[in-house]
Amino acid sequence: MSEAENQEMHQKFLAMKEMLKKIPGVIDVGLGFKETNGEFTKEISYVVYVEEKIDQDKLPPEHVIPKEINGFKTDVVKIIPEVNHIRPIRGGLKMEGEDVNGYGTLGCIATHPVHGKVILTNHHVLYDQFYDNTPTPVKRDIKVGQPGISCSWCCQCGVFGHVKDSQRRNGGNVDCGIAKINDDISSINEIDGGVPIKGVAAVRPDPNGSGVNYHVFPGDIVKKVGARMDSLTLGIVQRISIPASISEHDKTTTTTLNDQIEISHKDGNNKRFSLPGDSGSIILDNNNLVIGLHMSGTKEHDASGNPVPPPFLSKCNNIHNVLTTMNITINITPVTGGGSAESETYSRAISTVKNLEEENTTYQVYLAKYRRMLEETEEGREVLKSIKDNAPEVRELVYHNRQVILAWQRNQGPAFVASIVKNLKNNNEKLLKEVNGISIHSLLEAMTISLINNGSKQLGNDVKKYSEGLLVIIDHCKTNEELILQINNINTHHPVI
Repeated sequence: MSEAENQEMHQKFLAMKEMLKKIPGVIDVGLGFKETNGEFTKEISYVVYVEEKIDQDKLPPEHVIPKEINGFKTDVVKIIPEVNHIRPIRGGLKMEGEDVNGYGTLGCIATHPVHGKVILTNHHVLYDQFYDNTPTPVKRDIKVGQPGISCSWCCQCGVFGHVKDSQRRNGGNVDCGIAKINDDISSINEIDGGVPIKGVAAVRPDPNGSGVNYHVFPGDIVKKVGARMDSLTLGIVQRISIPASISEHDKTTTTTLNDQIEISHKDGNNKRFSLPGDSGSIILDNNNLVIGLHMSGTKEHDASGNPVPPPFLSKCNNIHNVLTTMNITINITPVTGGGSAESETYSRAISTVKNLEEENTTYQVYLAKYRRMLEETEEGREVLKSIKDNAPEVRELVYHNRQVILAWQRNQGPAFVASIVKNLKNNNEKLLKEVNGISIHSLLEAMTISLINNGSKQLGNDVKKYSEGLLVIIDHCKTNEELILQINNINTHHPVI
């Protein structure tokens, strides 16, 4: 095709696009492979995105999309908003600042005497610039988004607030920042996964008799949820009140911060407590009290690109220094933000689990064990990936979609979760089959139907793929471990018992 012919075709495409966008309900027109019966073909088509797909016999003739335009078939697609944000916002979620290349972790919700409700994270999650060496001060009131700030044809999506203050100075002791949460954004004072924040750890004398007064000591067990590692990670405090040196992006500047806390993975120095992207996550002790704000960790690769050997250590700010510098208090009330019905529904949905939350992490150790078992087989890894990919959407549906909420509540979903957690905390791995007269089979069957009917196409496909086999398996298993072993060998077409 000559350049002139190509230009003519392009002008026809633009004219057709503007013509179709005048039809009520048409959002936009793109170009791509035609989709048939849930599968992409190799046939190029004009893809017409609509708010709702309506039967042609219910439309006036002038609103019917032609089956072919300019020699290309058309493909009418209902646009489904991507689940790109989690509300209410809470600690442990992925977030981005408008002025930074990369992402970090939303630490927790706090309160400032002037700005009101804010989120806490690192300065370097909000900015690329090293604070002391910038020619001009960093900009305030820049946007922050969760999981990031993205643009569509009509608006900027994901934005939940604006930066108000931050600090990261050579010779200082914090790398932290706060952003005011927009009034229409709901929030909750927990770490993603249902871990409540119960306050801030108080300064106390060293139980080892060293004469040091601090709020956490070597040997204490701690935990966090970061955006990169995406699950609760247990650690052990190795050193306290130490300096930390960080090489900045310009590769010539080194920042040294004082009074830092050093943490390793609970299972040894060969495992990582944190990875890049976990910056900004708050660190809790065994009583769910905040002890620090994660800042940095051992790099994955050196300057030559070679893997860095263990030990792998993470550094975090002393939370008391952070609170003083930012002039904030960490929220410990169940739900904050607007008093919306959305927040209230969320609070009710997890109230049973919260009432049973005890001051130990025994059940989290069991969950980590089951995860490791699933990672041992290809089938198990596929199940874990499906869970990770669909978890944000399922969470949104369970908290906010009326039909899914009803299926979850009427079939004792919260009571099942609470009972399972309680059993694991009591070292009981027996598979829970019934709660309050409802079987786990009934719960899973009801949720399967509800998620398929109310979720996205991808979620529906994954639920269909695994539900049949799971419903057969779960009736015959007696322990959680037996269930995991059966899932590791699941055949998504012909379940094997």
